[in-house]
Amino acid sequence: EALSRLTDSDIELRALALLRSAIIEETANRHNDALKIHTEAARLFQQLENCLLQGSFHNSFANVLKNLGTTEYRQDYIDRALIEYAAASYHFEQAGHIRYQACVENNLAMLFCKAHRCVEAHEHLDRAQMLFTRLKDSVHLAQVDETRARVLQAEGRVVDAEKVSRRAVHTLENGDELSLLAEALTTHGVARAHLHHPEKARSALERAIDVAQQTGDLQ
Repeated sequence: EALSRLTDSDIELRALALLRSAIIEETANRHNDALKIHTEAARLFQQLENCLLQGSFHNSFANVLKNLGTTEYRQDYIDRALIEYAAASYHFEQAGHIRYQACVENNLAMLFCKAHRCVEAHEHLDRAQMLFTRLKDSVHLAQVDETRARVLQAEGRVVDAEKVSRRAVHTLENGDELSLLAEALTTHGVARAHLHHPEKARSALERAIDVAQQTGDLQ
C-alpha cells in the first residue's frame, strides 16, 4: 500500500518500503521473492546518499543470498553474499553505526565457517568482538562467542567449543534475548555430544527447544 502511494521522486522512502517488503518475504521463507525484490531495487539504492540505508540493503541482500545458497547448494550465491556483507560493513562504518557493522562481521564469520575457511572466520570474529567490546554490549559478545564455538567445532577443537559455548549460554541466561539463547544452547548441546556426554547434550538440546518455542521460533 505504501509503495502504491509513492512517486518516482520519493527515492529514499521508496527504497525503504522496498527493503521492508523484501525483509517480509525473507521472514516468510519466500527467498526467491525476496531475491527478486532486492535485485530490482539494487539500482535505486545506488542513487542514495544515506549510508545507513545502503548498509541495511546490502546486509538484507546478503542474508537472502546466504539462505538461498545454503538451501539450494549454490556456491555462486554464497560468493555474492560475501560481497554484499562486505559492502554492508563498509556502509555501516561510513554511517558510524558500530553495532550494525559488528553484526555484519559476525555474519561474515558464519559464512566463512560454512565455506570451511576458518582462519578468515576467526579474523571477522575478532573484529566483531573488538567492536562489541567498545560498545560494552555483553549480549552480542555472547553471540560472537556462539559463532566462534561453531568455528571451533568445524576445526575439530571440541573442548574449546564446549567452553566458549557454555560461556555464551551463561551470559544469555541473564538477558531476554531468547532466540540467541536457543542458538547458544543448541551449539553447546552439539559440543557436549561430540565430547560423548549424551545426557548433558540431550538436556541442553531439549532446553533449546523449549526456549525457541517460547519465542515462537518453531524452525
